[in-house]
Amino acid sequence: MKNDSILVHPKQAREILGVGPTKFYELVKLPTFPKAKYPNKKRPMYLRAELETWVQNLD
Repeated sequence: MKNDSILVHPKQAREILGVGPTKFYELVKLPTFPKAKYPNKKRPMYLRAELETWVQNLD
């Protein structure tokens, strides 16, 4: 089943990007990586569209 949620948790973001936890948190530290949103004030979430755009703009 394909999940097309607009907001995704870090685990889902890692799956979208195809990276493991260590690499994901290395990417999070990059200034160009999409910033986390906190809609529920607790868990970080990422906009799927921002992740996809970020990947498309990689050199």
